Amino acid sequence: MQNNTPRFDPNPTVSQVLSGNKDAYRLIVSEYGLLVRGFLAARVYHLADAEDLAQDTFVKAYEKLEDYELGTNFRAWLMSIAQFLLNNHWRKNGNRATVMEKFRHDIAESIQAELKVAHEEVDESRIPKLLDCITKLPDNLRKVI
Repeated sequence: MQNNTPRFDPNPTVSQVLSGNKDAYRLIVSEYGLLVRGFLAARVYHLADAEDLAQDTFVKAYEKLEDYELGTNFRAWLMSIAQFLLNNHWRKNGNRATVMEKFRHDIAESIQAELKVAHEEVDESRIPKLLDCITKLPDNLRKVI
């Protein structure tokens, strides 16, 4: 069965923000918030760190929005900012990192190539359905995901 829900196109929203409608950026945060938070939460030990890094990702993306090339893959551009901030977090906190955080970092690095291939093969029409299912989970299970 084909999903007829149109995918979010960030380019018109980016154009609005760049034209002075700063409030339109909320649509970007709303659309990509769960993706960015989930990506980061899977790679750091403390949920608060993931939330801080996600917020920093959206602030940095907002500051660098003029550098985004309209028509290119906004999601990949945004996730590269999240990855950059995550790498900085790991570097900065390396001496203070817990054993679990170091373990997650090592695992994430070792499967990075596989994740990239899997990401490229994802049927993006299924993502909204998956996110809808995740939102219906109890809080404790949602945090695990």
